[in-house]
Amino acid sequence: ELLHRWRFIYHINHHHRSHHKHHITMTTGKSAISTSICAAILIAKSNAFEIPRGIAANELNIPHNIGFSTKHWGDESSDFVPGRITKKMAKAGKFTSGDCKVAYKTMIEAGVTFVETGPNFGKKLRRDDLSSEHIVGQAVNENWKQTPMIATSYHLNPLLPLLNSPSAVVSSLEQSCERLDAGSVDLYQVEFSGGFRDIGSRTSIANGLELCVDRGLCTHVGVCNLSGSALESFYDKLDDRGVPLASNAVEFSLVNRGALFDGTLEACAEMNIRPLARNPFAGGLASGVFTASNPSGGFGTTPKFDFQTLGPLKPIHDALQKVEKMAYDRLWDEFYAKKEANNRNYKLPQIQGDFETDVTTSLVSLLYVQAKGFTPIVEVDSKKDAMQLLHCVNNYNWDLKLSDEEVNLLDQAAVRCGY
Repeated sequence: ELLHRWRFIYHINHHHRSHHKHHITMTTGKSAISTSICAAILIAKSNAFEIPRGIAANELNIPHNIGFSTKHWGDESSDFVPGRITKKMAKAGKFTSGDCKVAYKTMIEAGVTFVETGPNFGKKLRRDDLSSEHIVGQAVNENWKQTPMIATSYHLNPLLPLLNSPSAVVSSLEQSCERLDAGSVDLYQVEFSGGFRDIGSRTSIANGLELCVDRGLCTHVGVCNLSGSALESFYDKLDDRGVPLASNAVEFSLVNRGALFDGTLEACAEMNIRPLARNPFAGGLASGVFTASNPSGGFGTTPKFDFQTLGPLKPIHDALQKVEKMAYDRLWDEFYAKKEANNRNYKLPQIQGDFETDVTTSLVSLLYVQAKGFTPIVEVDSKKDAMQLLHCVNNYNWDLKLSDEEVNLLDQAAVRCGY
């Protein structure tokens, strides 16, 4: 009887994956009981048995649908300096572990609590306790009043699949937890290469992730760089082990929209997997800050990109500026209409002051990524980066969204640019 109930709940949880199965029934003898009635019966009897691990939906909830990456922390090739720096070096973009910790504090206090790190971020400075995971762990301990969501990853070896054993997956997370000075992480991601060379490792990796969840080393598991059928295949491997696949991290931006067309987003939606968008500004190309007419972005006189790179993106940059104005005008109208309506009705909260929302092309670009169903993960290296991002999202106004018309304009511009 318990096995029969377990199987029923299992099929209830997974019926959405088959588009032709819109109604599930459980037949006992000659009678068919509808899904809703069966569910009510099982809920009423839930105290009589325990639902197996992984059968219930396991959702990864990221506050405000945004997070930040510490990819460059501890990486000397990305302007990180292990010692002290001069003002001139800081002006040139150099940063230290102290800058990283200030950035962390700024983001966490503003409510951006999802932090992505990894064992390969700043790997060369592990001995000095200056890898990304080390610095994140130190920052968490220094700001112990705030509770972050920490994500780290497992980097598989696609050339030597035998090295990707279940014990290797577990050992890597244990070492990450040690560097983070934490007993567990919220999300453990597997960095796939996206090719066929890692196919032979996927069963072992699924076994390793199951062990990590069983041992309490992580709350959720995710993948990176899997699309379409590969994502569904790995989902099934975890599903067979009762472990929900919580996330799939891929690169996505206005100038990199492949995930919309290769089956990634569709598969995520079908299997209730949260898609994470890495590099949502495409290094600045999708921010609207750097354009053919302003290649330096206003940061000094040295162009960050050349005309050959920025010229073809003019339709996207023009659309970002147009939507920036459209969104500002729309939000302005909405603010004063609501203010007038509320101030006329004493039962409603009175609105004081003037409209102060600052809409930028960077904000529009970020909202576009969210409108497409992704959670953007933005790289932050310093307090300046953190403040620019928080200013971009309007001083913690997390409720802003683009209209369908505004999203369509950006879609059309991306298509004209070949994306």
